[in-house]
Amino acid sequence: AVKPCADFFKFACGGWMAANPIPADQSRWGRFSVLAEDNRKLLKGILERAAASPQDDADRRIGGLYAACMDEPAAEKAGAAPLKPHFADIAAWDGGKGLAPLLARLHRAGISAGFGYGAEIDAKASTSVIAAVDQSGLGLPDRDYYLKEDPKSVETRAAYRDHVAGVFRLLGGAQPAAQAEADAVLRVETALAKAAMDRTERRNPDNVYHKMGRDGLARLAPAFDWASYFAAAGGPAWTEVNAASPGFLEGFSALLATAPASDLRSYLRWRAAAELSPRLSDAFVKADFAFFGKRLTGAKELRPRWKRCVALVDGL
Repeated sequence: AVKPCADFFKFACGGWMAANPIPADQSRWGRFSVLAEDNRKLLKGILERAAASPQDDADRRIGGLYAACMDEPAAEKAGAAPLKPHFADIAAWDGGKGLAPLLARLHRAGISAGFGYGAEIDAKASTSVIAAVDQSGLGLPDRDYYLKEDPKSVETRAAYRDHVAGVFRLLGGAQPAAQAEADAVLRVETALAKAAMDRTERRNPDNVYHKMGRDGLARLAPAFDWASYFAAAGGPAWTEVNAASPGFLEGFSALLATAPASDLRSYLRWRAAAELSPRLSDAFVKADFAFFGKRLTGAKELRPRWKRCVALVDGL
């Protein structure tokens, strides 16, 4: 119904788009989305069978995790209790070098904060796996969300601040205290964003390859106790690490040297809450979706619980 010289996109794709509207729980839709949805259904069947009648240890692991995730009454009963051990650790931090083992414990629990640590293929020796430290720890999807001053970016940051304060209120904070913690989170995350390498720079492989020993990390970020961190983080011993974003590590060290301990505590509390909110009680799930789902991706409805639980097991 559309002439190709008038609108070639509609000429080529308009029929498919009309016949395949974006589902309410999705932010985009295409042929690969259809394949992914079919795979989710297959995984659901596998996990339900594993939960109902496990045949081996693998079934017990994936089936048990899926069943626990699907147990909505248990999540409602627990409320924010799963955060308590992390919050207790954060409250016990004295503001000194004990931050390193604290961060290691949070990272082992799957909570992104400060920086990221893991393993990767050595980009210049592809038969080897090496340790890697990289920029991480932001709540918004990219550094530009914190730094751009166009009206949309300013509006998104304000909405993010409100969301963070709202979660702190759910955790029992009064309005002024919750807002103060949200402001602290924005200060810390903005400092990390300023130190982070942008997406365009990271597309050059040489820009994210800086192999060094542990002494190199200590020179980049002297305010952080790397030895204590790696001892607490676990994993195999290694002699070389890729410090993918040296400027970020320098900025991270500068932040530790200048930021009030109270700001860092608020930031760590938020990172724990943000990571676990999708798995907590309904109030946290809805708050998380309202910002990260509706506002940032445009999805209209929360995904059904089984889809979220399939994604959790698949991701882990």
